[in-house]
Amino acid sequence: MITKMVLGIGIVLSSLVLFLGAAPAGAEPNSSNDPNPFGGLSCNCQPAAPDSDPALAAEVNQGIVAGVSH
Repeated sequence: MITKMVLGIGIVLSSLVLFLGAAPAGAEPNSSNDPNPFGGLSCNCQPAAPDSDPALAAEVNQGIVAGVSH
């Protein structure tokens, strides 16, 4: 009985230490007035293919936004 109680107290205390000692997570919001929610992301990569059809790019962006919002 005492062993179970000591073990339970140890689990509670160790979880409190982990919970209270964890670093807070946060992110900076997009500071620009760009309506694109992915506007803050950037990359130095070369594009795989040129954007020849702006309607297709807009449709892909709309699909990504719709997928993230659901």
